[in-house]
Amino acid sequence: MKKNLDDNKKRLAEKTSAAEVLQKSLGKTKAENAELLKKVAELETRVAELEPVVEEVEEAEQEAA
Repeated sequence: MKKNLDDNKKRLAEKTSAAEVLQKSLGKTKAENAELLKKVAELETRVAELEPVVEEVEEAEQEAA
């Protein structure tokens, strides 16, 4: 019975350790995701700012042709 208890404690310790590693990985992934979402939002804003300029250039090229 003591051996069984020791085995259960060992398995619990292993599972706890694995869970901690997964939690750290999840936290890191969430942070990376938040950073990427921020970059995407910045790039979308930049594209929105540049779209009118691109349209003006295209219109000027068409008029020149």
